[in-house]
Amino acid sequence: MPSNSAGGVFLPGDPPPATNMVLTTPTITGATLAGTITQTGTLTLSGTVAIAGTATQVWQVVAATSAGTTGSDATAIAIGAPGIISVTGASGAGIGLPVATAGAVYAIRNINAATGVQNVYAVGSTINGTTGTTALALSPTGTKAATLGCVTAGAWLVTGISTT
Repeated sequence: MPSNSAGGVFLPGDPPPATNMVLTTPTITGATLAGTITQTGTLTLSGTVAIAGTATQVWQVVAATSAGTTGSDATAIAIGAPGIISVTGASGAGIGLPVATAGAVYAIRNINAATGVQNVYAVGSTINGTTGTTALALSPTGTKAATLGCVTAGAWLVTGISTT
């Protein structure tokens, strides 16, 4: 790519910048962006953000096999939020949610409901005000599925349950 005459500022007569370049740590102000924009990593937006057209929210989905019987040895869930988690495994085993961050939501279902309890832990957070080392039990005869959301960092709140 040809260089310009002002160390990063384009002046009249400079050659145009190349297209389809990868930006690293960009700061874009006062711009209208068109086309498909792909984001990996963390994207921080501040101020007023308007999205024209249809915005699509992608939920991550995982089938997890529970393990362990405490929050520290449970199967760690590594998908980002929002997420849908289908849990199976030995009765009494569990999964471990990541530390709760504001705005995060997970829908969790015990797909092994015919054979036993699947436990949900959140070490480093609380679940409904109780330490995340105490399991939220998803059982064949009681709560079979739950939706957990986070309003305050570090605190999961059970926002919905299903007994069917």
